[in-house]
Amino acid sequence: FKAVEGPVARRMVASRRGLPDGAVFSSANLASEYGRSAAPEVLYLDALVCEDAVRHGRPLSRIPADYEKFFNTLELPEVDAVLQARGLPDPARRLVADAFSDMRVSVETRAGASPPVLVNRGWPQGSVSGPEASKPAQEPILRLRQASPAQYVTHAGRRIACAGYVDDAEHYGAGAADLPVIVSELGLGSLASGIGFAWPKFSAFATDWDAFLGTPDALGSGMSPVGIAAEGWDIWRGGSSPAQIPRAFI
Repeated sequence: FKAVEGPVARRMVASRRGLPDGAVFSSANLASEYGRSAAPEVLYLDALVCEDAVRHGRPLSRIPADYEKFFNTLELPEVDAVLQARGLPDPARRLVADAFSDMRVSVETRAGASPPVLVNRGWPQGSVSGPEASKPAQEPILRLRQASPAQYVTHAGRRIACAGYVDDAEHYGAGAADLPVIVSELGLGSLASGIGFAWPKFSAFATDWDAFLGTPDALGSGMSPVGIAAEGWDIWRGGSSPAQIPRAFI
């Protein structure tokens, strides 16, 4: 099947060439973009943001995020809806949707193969169109963050909200006061998209954490000396799942 989905995936990427960043999908995710080394760009941006904050004494907050079982839990209707909203031709959209819907899996056991289990979520890892599918899947989260007032502002006035590659992302703010906003937006995006968070891989950092805790704005923010309260979609049981993101000190 890779010989069939491969040309479709390549044409989807090629159709965005020449368009401004963010014209189709969020410019914060560089997965499957030709001619761009996404992983190094994310690392370089992180280093530049931290260097700018240190050199110019600007408040900085930062949350590295990781998605839980990302490709296994992609919501196919949500991916299809975003592709339709972005103007993907119907034949290409139907090919992608039909290829990975109504899939059934049997598990080999000592007693033989189990009865077929209907899989109504997820995208096979290693599929050619997997990285491309990750882009519309994350749109609710990344668009919320890019439109947010909670962003790091460089000494030159450039606003930076987030950057990511497939299922890993870095989110930035201008100090501790932005952390509750960032966490709230991540939660809303998670509930809207069905994406769950791998909370043990999260941490929250702010250069002015202790100073913020001494202000009235800290009341009801969910922040404490050791972390910040958060929530997201529970991919195992459904519904909202509360969590505590631990505080990072570097």
